[in-house]
Amino acid sequence: MRSPSSPRATVLVADDHKVVAEGIAECLRPYFDIVGVVDILENLVGTIARTRPQVVVLDVTFGGTSSLPVIKHAVDRGLIAPRIIVLTAHESAAFERAAFNAGADAFLLKGVGTQQLRLAIEAALQGRRFGSAPPNQKPAAKLSRASVPIDGVVLRPRQIRVLLLMHDGYTRAQVAEEMGLGKRGVDFHLAEARKQLGVRKLHVLLRWVAEQRVALEEALRGGREGVGG
Repeated sequence: MRSPSSPRATVLVADDHKVVAEGIAECLRPYFDIVGVVDILENLVGTIARTRPQVVVLDVTFGGTSSLPVIKHAVDRGLIAPRIIVLTAHESAAFERAAFNAGADAFLLKGVGTQQLRLAIEAALQGRRFGSAPPNQKPAAKLSRASVPIDGVVLRPRQIRVLLLMHDGYTRAQVAEEMGLGKRGVDFHLAEARKQLGVRKLHVLLRWVAEQRVALEEALRGGREGVGG
């Protein structure tokens, strides 16, 4: 880790969900200088060139389009030279290989804690690669068949219903009563959803719910709430 007297590293956060990008930036701001947030792929290289961050925290996909070829092209041509931290919901060895082949310095799954992301950034600044898990760590359990992907974020039907009720203005106690859960159960589902999006604050999470409301409702109807919840 850097000493307190060292200049703070500059970081740009890029994710096609602006609310997610802002949430990540909020988590990192106490430790790094955030020079910008990008949610449109076409603006990415220009913003990097203009703000000259030391590190870019980058999602793999922007509206279904991979950001990796854009970054690789810019790096190969010498247009940009930051350290690249890929932060994604895509749990795939192929994605990880593609990220490193494109010039990434680290590959992390959304849901890691701020401390893990900080370690990845510090490792990248020191020229060290940082993978999604240590070599001796067991692979993550496979997702439940009832899990539902919402634009790269994977949620279970019961988590979706908790989010929708909270967005409707229900309190935790009211959600617990409506769904037959304890308050701790509601808190657990909210915590899991925050991990999936990589955000810490409830109001940031609910802003994402507002953006994805239609998709969440459709997923809930298709996923049959309660199965595997």
